[in-house]
Amino acid sequence: MPFLMPAILTIARRWLALPLITLALTLGVSQPAAIADSPWVEVARSSEGVQYVDPSSIEATPNGVRLKSYWQPAPSKGLYKPVYYVTEYDCQGRYRDVEVANRAEELDWSNIGSDALNRGAMNYGCAHQGTLQGEKP
Repeated sequence: MPFLMPAILTIARRWLALPLITLALTLGVSQPAAIADSPWVEVARSSEGVQYVDPSSIEATPNGVRLKSYWQPAPSKGLYKPVYYVTEYDCQGRYRDVEVANRAEELDWSNIGSDALNRGAMNYGCAHQGTLQGEKP
């Protein structure tokens, strides 16, 4: 029977280690310090993931609003780290990313269409500024 002890210990370590590793990875990548330190508000959830906005970042622009947001991909996407954005919304259904993952972008305006995550961010930001549906401040 003593010859079975190493095998039993190995199996026990693997069974105990897996949940601990999973917990450490979940805590380590699902809420980085930058997110925890900001007043992020969940504004939309879909099969693609969850969209958050920093309310203190919302600024009125000549076209609508500009805000900081991040997208936490759904686990099914195979991505685990959030993607940060600075986006402008015209409050009439169009957006353009000004910054993606801390890199400046020169993207044209795009229609939101059925993008529930961008629509949630636009609705939140434009309502915050009182410019939803084209109402100018």
